[in-house]
Amino acid sequence: GSAAEAKKNFDFLDKTTKTLGLDMMATKEGFSLFNGAMKGSKLQGQGTRDIFESVSIAAAAMNLSAEQTDGTFRALSQMMGKGKVQAEELRGQLGERIPGAFQIAARAMGMTPAELDKFMADGRLMAEDFLPRFAEQLRKEYSGALETSVLSSRAQLNRAKNAWTEFQLFLGTKIQPLINQMAGVFTNLLGAIKENWATIKQYTAYLAIAAGVMLMYKLTFMGVTLATKAWTIATAVAKT
Repeated sequence: GSAAEAKKNFDFLDKTTKTLGLDMMATKEGFSLFNGAMKGSKLQGQGTRDIFESVSIAAAAMNLSAEQTDGTFRALSQMMGKGKVQAEELRGQLGERIPGAFQIAARAMGMTPAELDKFMADGRLMAEDFLPRFAEQLRKEYSGALETSVLSSRAQLNRAKNAWTEFQLFLGTKIQPLINQMAGVFTNLLGAIKENWATIKQYTAYLAIAAGVMLMYKLTFMGVTLATKAWTIATAVAKT
């Protein structure tokens, strides 16, 4: 979307993860998937954020793991992608992660479970109508437990994990320019070596010969020095 809409989403996710104590990376991945499924619908934009927040509140209150929360949003995204809510997502994928999901859905639609089952089987349960009602019902039923859940061990550990992730991202943005600069220098160096290989090869040979001569000179000098010392010692011994 637009830059303004993207900023709203980033600010919303930052506030949501910090307030509810959710895993930052898992929450952003879930939102990215869910937001993509909402594109072009009447729920795009603020409607998406409202539903996501309500479901996130319920996830925090139920102390769902990052994997369970991600699975919840995947199920909701599939509902939106298909347009109609089917038993596979509502009873299966969503029900496996949110206890009593089908009964909550029935209350959200103002129906009995049997009525909702038939309504869904007839292909009349549209995702655009269902998702806002379901999310609001979740918020209504679970917001009371939020005050305790946001102080849970899982929430506190998630906040600590998020802080570490944010620090790594911050450090990465600071180091990245240096890495790019070093990579550029290295690339240019390799290019220069390739272009001037003949000259480098020639000078390398000269340097190798010069190094060999210097080594021979040092060895010869050391040999002469040792021989001189040995002769001096031998002469001194002979005199005694």
